[in-house]
Amino acid sequence: MGRRKKRWFSKFSINNKTFFNILGFFLIIIGIIILASFSQLFSSASSSQVLKQVNVQVLQLFGGLSIFVPFIILLVSGHFFNTKKLKFVRFNVTIGSFILLISLLGLFRSGIAGKAIYDNLSLDFTPLGSLAILLISFIIGFILFLDTSIDVR
Repeated sequence: MGRRKKRWFSKFSINNKTFFNILGFFLIIIGIIILASFSQLFSSASSSQVLKQVNVQVLQLFGGLSIFVPFIILLVSGHFFNTKKLKFVRFNVTIGSFILLISLLGLFRSGIAGKAIYDNLSLDFTPLGSLAILLISFIIGFILFLDTSIDVR
């Protein structure tokens, strides 16, 4: 039998923690870029076309609630850095904020995503049913976000 060719990428291996750290930093950069794109709303300088395009796309997709998107991205990026020594982001806070954002998008029909959420729910469950589902999901997201229960005395 002949010898097998070694591939160049077989020498290149990355530790799982390193890969997740790189992914976490990538999400932090995306969150900061989206957050920085909102500074374009308050300045008249036309030098940063990329930030303007990012802002236009985020505002079209999420509407007025798009200000919360970079913070949720930053929360998600914190999960990629969790170790036993450094545990600063809890999973229920991230899931709760994500559910809160989805329910608020649907309730206010904010942006393309909010209109799609509300329209799909109202086609399946009537407008009153979609309103009830979105309100209940808002309450569930709020409970998860605060890590509490309804019957606290």
